[in-house]
Amino acid sequence: ATRLERRRPKDSLSTALKRTLGLSPTAVALLREVCGNALPGDTAALAALVKAVPVVVGATASIDRAISSAGGIAFDEIDESFMLRHLPGVFVAGEMLDWEAPTGGYLLQATFATAMAAARGALRWSALDADADTDTYTEVDAGDTLWRFDRRFLTSNWTCIWGRGCQGIGPVAAPELGYGCCSLGAELDGMDEALTLAANADALSPDLFQFHAEAADGGVFRDEARDATRVVDGACIFLNRQGFAGGAGCALHLAAERAGESPIDWKPSVCWQLPIKVDWVMRDDDVEVATVRGWERRDWGDEGPGMAWCCTEGTDAYVGDRQVVDSLADELTEIVGHTVYVELRRRLG
Repeated sequence: ATRLERRRPKDSLSTALKRTLGLSPTAVALLREVCGNALPGDTAALAALVKAVPVVVGATASIDRAISSAGGIAFDEIDESFMLRHLPGVFVAGEMLDWEAPTGGYLLQATFATAMAAARGALRWSALDADADTDTYTEVDAGDTLWRFDRRFLTSNWTCIWGRGCQGIGPVAAPELGYGCCSLGAELDGMDEALTLAANADALSPDLFQFHAEAADGGVFRDEARDATRVVDGACIFLNRQGFAGGAGCALHLAAERAGESPIDWKPSVCWQLPIKVDWVMRDDDVEVATVRGWERRDWGDEGPGMAWCCTEGTDAYVGDRQVVDSLADELTEIVGHTVYVELRRRLG
């Protein structure tokens, strides 16, 4: 409601919803549909509607359409072993996937084939998990979450070498471009993060944001799904290129520093977390196991195998003057919480 009250007098209600709340045209259309095209004029009532839009299911589809499912998990959410990228150890197949075919032989064959691929992937995953050297992990029990920390990475002297030899994540090493790990844009962690990013982007001034005009014209998101940042001229729209008067690097990071605030509060989570990766697995006893490790080539998904360089491989980036557990203390604390971080630091000595 507070955001809606900041509506500019000249804005239509639809424009205000898009501007203040970051709603997509599809979302605004849905609001209008459930209200008979008469949206509440009261901001509190409108805010309540936005938070809980009633969607009425009138009937099921006819039997010729209902005997097989439509939609499902997107293929870019799974790896080549049919394992969910965001839930390591969970495999999917068949009609769980966003793949459709006429009911019958084609659908059955696809189901059997993907199930076989998923089963093989699960066997490989189980073998890797069984072979893992538990001596390389430090565990901190936080009740509902068991944190497992890869000591080898956290006690290494890895450091970001962007602008100092970073070769990027493209198929060809290109340190001269200064793209770092920004050439793919940033995947966002849900609508809340997208709304925060939109608000922070609106606060950026042209002197700190090289692509301010492009953002004003076409937005900062990849598409209406608002689940990733837009790529402009080969890299994230927020990446100021080498030679920009306001400074090269992430415009959000630069703005946070100017405001005397933490870049963690301004940047997409995947950006400030790199090169830290957290694998989440739910145990049968409802305890979540969170494994904190270094980002690896496989974590880049389909782009990983074709990358010419990965900063956590080799020795190029292992030139820092502090251990990762210290140099990335703020990031680790944000991920695991102050209490867990203090215990981790104590155990690592």
